[in-house]
Amino acid sequence: MKGRLFVRRRLLGGAALAAVLALAVSSPGAVGTASAAGTADETVLPAGVRTVPRYAGLEGYGDTGLLSQPEGAEHQRWTDYATGRSRDLTEFSRWDGTRGGLGLADSDTAFETLGRNPDVLRFRDVGTGADRGTVTLPSTLHSAGVAGVAVVAYEGGSRSDMRAVHVIRPTAEGGTSDTVVSGFPEGARIQTPGPRDARSLLLDYRVPSDDPNVSLVQLAVVDLRDGTVSPVLEPYKPNLAWLPLLTHDYVGWWKPTLGARLVRRDDPQGPVVDIPASATAGKIALTVVGDHLVAVDDSTRALVTRPLSGGDWRQLVPRAQISLTQAPDGSAVVEGGSGPQDWGVQRVTQSAGGELSVTKIVDLPPLPAPVDGVALAGGTLTYTDQTAPSPSDVMWNSRTVSAGSPPQVGPARRQDSAGASCSTQLVCTRLFGLGDGSVVYDDSPGGTVGVIYHRLPSGVVDTAWIGGSHSHVVAADGRYTVVSDSDGTTQYVYDWTREKVVATRTATAATVRDGRLWTASSTAGHLTLTRLGTSLPAVDVNIGSNCVPDEVQAVGRWVYWACAWGTAGVFDRSRGRSVDVPTGDALLADGFLIRHDTARGKLVRTDVRSGKAVTADVADLPATPNLDSRVSSDRGIRWTLEADGNRLAYVDAAERVHILPAGTLAAPVRRDHVGQDGLADLLTLDASGALAFQQGDGTGGFAGKVSGSGWSTRVAAVPFGDLDGDRCDDVLVRMTDGSLRGYRVPCGKAPTPAMPYTKLGGGWNAYDVLTSPGDLTGDGRPDLVARKASTGDLYLFAARSDGTLTGAKKIGSAWGGYTKITGAGDLDGDGIGDVLARDKAGTLWRYGGLAGGRLKARVKVFGGWGSTYDAVVGVGDITGDGKNDLVVRDTAGRLYRYGGKGNGSFGGRALIGSGWQGYKGLF
Repeated sequence: MKGRLFVRRRLLGGAALAAVLALAVSSPGAVGTASAAGTADETVLPAGVRTVPRYAGLEGYGDTGLLSQPEGAEHQRWTDYATGRSRDLTEFSRWDGTRGGLGLADSDTAFETLGRNPDVLRFRDVGTGADRGTVTLPSTLHSAGVAGVAVVAYEGGSRSDMRAVHVIRPTAEGGTSDTVVSGFPEGARIQTPGPRDARSLLLDYRVPSDDPNVSLVQLAVVDLRDGTVSPVLEPYKPNLAWLPLLTHDYVGWWKPTLGARLVRRDDPQGPVVDIPASATAGKIALTVVGDHLVAVDDSTRALVTRPLSGGDWRQLVPRAQISLTQAPDGSAVVEGGSGPQDWGVQRVTQSAGGELSVTKIVDLPPLPAPVDGVALAGGTLTYTDQTAPSPSDVMWNSRTVSAGSPPQVGPARRQDSAGASCSTQLVCTRLFGLGDGSVVYDDSPGGTVGVIYHRLPSGVVDTAWIGGSHSHVVAADGRYTVVSDSDGTTQYVYDWTREKVVATRTATAATVRDGRLWTASSTAGHLTLTRLGTSLPAVDVNIGSNCVPDEVQAVGRWVYWACAWGTAGVFDRSRGRSVDVPTGDALLADGFLIRHDTARGKLVRTDVRSGKAVTADVADLPATPNLDSRVSSDRGIRWTLEADGNRLAYVDAAERVHILPAGTLAAPVRRDHVGQDGLADLLTLDASGALAFQQGDGTGGFAGKVSGSGWSTRVAAVPFGDLDGDRCDDVLVRMTDGSLRGYRVPCGKAPTPAMPYTKLGGGWNAYDVLTSPGDLTGDGRPDLVARKASTGDLYLFAARSDGTLTGAKKIGSAWGGYTKITGAGDLDGDGIGDVLARDKAGTLWRYGGLAGGRLKARVKVFGGWGSTYDAVVGVGDITGDGKNDLVVRDTAGRLYRYGGKGNGSFGGRALIGSGWQGYKGLF
């Protein structure tokens, strides 16, 4: 964690974005709630459409189809021109650093480079995979590329100094043939090979002129069948820098400011077709389809056409990439469409009547716009994403967020950065909300300007130059912003109200909150509290650690600290002591942390309000390996927490923003029904028909209770997990008529018969044991285990997502010899619930759970144990150490606790109460 606040900044990946088209995009979709990706309490903002269209990954064009690997596709694929159907070419090798890659040889033949050696190429038929031969270049030759089923190679030190050009082909006998290109005039200097296809290759060579100090450039076409060279048009001066052009029917050169000169490919010395400069001006790509010019217009990025014989340009496709390539059959292939939502690989062909038509042969559906920065403060959510009209800008989005559950968001206030801060893909990677709707950020990840920005809700941006180049924001709140200079040695506290630096100090871990500056002291285990804007002296705060923190956060009475060598804690100012917490990227809220567990792909909540760390998962993020509170591999902050409102915003793998009320983020702790303190509660039934939750006190006993009356004293209750998704544990009750009900018990309440419930069927009197081990199936939901009285067989009833139970699944036989059976939660730390059973001899056994609803072979826990115990309850964690405990009652009414060790065993018993014999049931 060392230096994480100061130096972990990276550039947005994909530098090629700056060269992509500026395209208008539609606004984001409507706000959703309780989606499949989220929970009942969250709000999900759908992603917008990325400004930059999905890349086609075009890799070659054949006679009947094309080779591509569109963005997001796992494999290269072949698409048939005639049908538009694609198939993955899984039978070919893929480049992975050790194996070769796949390309197309300007025909329907693919070539593979074998291994790391680019001079060994194997040709194979795309349709059948049939071997067309292998070419291994001798060490004296260097590859200049593939042209049909042949390799163009050259002798010489570089492509600009070639002594000879060879065309190497595989032969039917398994060898190769070598055709040396001939026909160059005496003294010619061969230049870089240019465009080629299966028939021909264009190249330049230098020839003398009348001026002995000047060499002219001659364009030539090489017939790849016999290696003969035919000059094309007249030589020209090198400074004209003509662009060679090879199409299905024509060969020549062109330049936007000079026009074009073309000749028929089958008659290089025949009549010349001259295209005036007025026709090619403003064009950035050009080819010929049939007897029409096809080009990309520089100003509009439209794909346009006009007859070779003259006339006006007309539009074929509204937007197109600048890469315009001709296929062997004379058609042209280009990426384009009207925008990212209508993008694809377009094929331009000439009909029998002479008109050009366009067919989309590969659909490239839009991609969600990456969200690059997120801030949530003072009820305002601010985020930047890549939906701006220009790919060199970002779009700012501001929304109000209510404190309700689920949170409600106001309409989006969208504003293109329009060339201001956060432009040219120097994306704001860490936004700091100040609580008044404004945000602070530095100029870029790794930027060189050293500008700190303060963006107001109106969109107006104030700037401050603080600390020189590479300065970046460390912390911000209210009117103050803490900035670290380029080398991390000096920090500045800037007051936006006074527009000045109000403090300069040696850089250490620091944060600012409510006008208080918290900084790490040079003394291990100490922080310094400075009240900004006052003359009050600084206060030394002993947090009780043995290290100098390199990260500090503060919220109210809580101060989070973390040290470089892997220790972290939350200091409670009211109690004067720290609680150890897991290390890792974490954000502090009011009494708890939200931490990204990168190893498990989860957001985790660690509650410290009880004086102990109680941890539970918040959100499952298996598809978001780059999620990070500070920076991801290719863009910046991906989640944020509003500490005062206890709301969380994070971005999922689909670039959707999720907003959750952080106070109820974690799935409820097992059997924590009323306190919402991370401690388990014991459910009791008394002689008057009251079901009461006895509240765990965190020290291994119970203090206080919440009751619900009106029950028969013959009901059986099962403390259960959350059935209805309200993040409050619920209760199953078997009624006297044998029906089973799932009561949806509100947080902090005890069940009453009048509460809403789900009917779970009848006939449950056939079972003499009903208990919940927690999650036995591994699906994240609690399950029910029951023993049939007539057979002693054990059955599993798995919970469904709608709060009902599946049918019975037999998971054990001959359990009739056990006098007590209780679901105990996860006792051994493997994440699966376990079952405890006491036999008639007084031995206690543990059956470890297996994912899928099975049980492992039993393991002895105690021998000669508890024959006088008339109640055995796997109560959950009542000590606050995160390990599930066991509670028993003897026939004298004494209550004991066996503390769980977390490895499947228990410590010795401790007396925690007496007089409990009056309860009809302990559950």
